[in-house]
Amino acid sequence: MSVKLKPLLKKSWNIAWHNPLLWLFGFFAVLFSNNEINVIIANFNRINNWIDQLITLKVIKTQFNTIFTGIQSQEFFTATALYNISLGIIIFLLFLYLSIMSQVALTVSIDKLRTIKTRLTLTNIWEKSKTFFWSILALYFLVLVITYGFLYILSLPFLYTLPIPIITYIIIFLILVFCVTFISRFAIFYVILKNNSITSSFKNASLFFFKNFSIIIKTSVTLFIILIVIGLGVLLASIGASFPFFTLMSLFLYIKFIFGFWLTLIAWTFILLAFFVIISSIFSSFQTSVWILLFSKLSKKLPS
Repeated sequence: MSVKLKPLLKKSWNIAWHNPLLWLFGFFAVLFSNNEINVIIANFNRINNWIDQLITLKVIKTQFNTIFTGIQSQEFFTATALYNISLGIIIFLLFLYLSIMSQVALTVSIDKLRTIKTRLTLTNIWEKSKTFFWSILALYFLVLVITYGFLYILSLPFLYTLPIPIITYIIIFLILVFCVTFISRFAIFYVILKNNSITSSFKNASLFFFKNFSIIIKTSVTLFIILIVIGLGVLLASIGASFPFFTLMSLFLYIKFIFGFWLTLIAWTFILLAFFVIISSIFSSFQTSVWILLFSKLSKKLPS
């Protein structure tokens, strides 16, 4: 099925821009909304560390030694240490919950908005999203196991006794991550929008991905280019807007008004941070909207 990207991008932008509630979901869902090309680029650092540790596995040994040393020391069991560990776990679980729920809420909301003009309410969307929380969590866990399981297999020493260049393993790993990342995105749509089981969603998402490979890659590249353009625009805008603040801070330093200097610095940092958060949240909702609209158009001839 032929899909024209320009109308699809325009409709996705209209959905994202005219529904600020999506920005809230987009803010928490950013963790799961990265462009697949970004994922590949990010993995180069992991691959670099992996190559360095192929045979000796020094990182794993060091981590285990650190853990066991910490357990054996009395400091590990102090009230402060246990409090910090407990607080860290709670914050992580809370952020994980909000991230997954927001991803589900974003998908449910955009699916509603693509067909009818409706007013979104946080309560209704959030309640409906709870239905899919455990399924999506299990899906992400499965993706994590597949990715790191394959990475572990490629780290086995006996593989490097074979006359195969290391670059071959790197290419295999990148291809796997690339495919799994795409397939997991569409598996989520099959679970939420078509009520598939986890097994069926992976099977159907794989079929969907390979059947529509060219248009999916084209869409991903387009989104990546848009992301670069937005990033450059944000960078230039932030540099241009920084001059008044830097001028004011320099003035406060000159007259030795330290309180004014710190107040201006904190205000500028807050404004800059808020600006980046809003932009990334809007782009996250826009990107998800693009994929859902594309999925809805291309999945009609595939099993649900």
